Amino acid sequence: STARWAKGRTTTGMIVACLIKDLVQAGEVKDFPLLKADKNELPDPEEFLEEEHKFGNYEVMERLYKYIPEARQGKAHVDHIIDLCGTPKEGGTGLQNLRECIQWTEEKFNFEPKLKKPFWKQMSKNFIERYCYLIMFATYLRERAPRDLDISFTLWMDIRAEIREIIVHGARDFNL
Repeated sequence: STARWAKGRTTTGMIVACLIKDLVQAGEVKDFPLLKADKNELPDPEEFLEEEHKFGNYEVMERLYKYIPEARQGKAHVDHIIDLCGTPKEGGTGLQNLRECIQWTEEKFNFEPKLKKPFWKQMSKNFIERYCYLIMFATYLRERAPRDLDISFTLWMDIRAEIREIIVHGARDFNL
């Protein structure tokens, strides 16, 4: 529905605004805790993977980290903001939790009839792409804000053209 898409754009805008406030206006780059599942607490591989996905840890992220290790802290920063902007029951301000949206569409894809799978695949692809680009934007700001944003995000991404390929392939191959 249109309302869902508007909510997604609002959430994306809020995350971008918070990143700019944190990194450009505040002028300091802080580290945030990385969200990870604990194998000792979840010895069952399926439960562990489900918990990793709850924290937004997908295969595409590992590919991004191999190419640009600083993206780990970019993701940690985005996750921190997602939690601040999340639903009130989780202590947030009531916006969409992007990690939950990805997990929700993944579940729908896995359990809906075959006829609806393309719809859920496209929706999960859109969410995972948005999440990846927000992480890259955070990584860009963390690197370039201390340098007065001397290059644009577009140029920063163009210099690292492989990132776009990783995101496109990671989103395309998501939940296959």
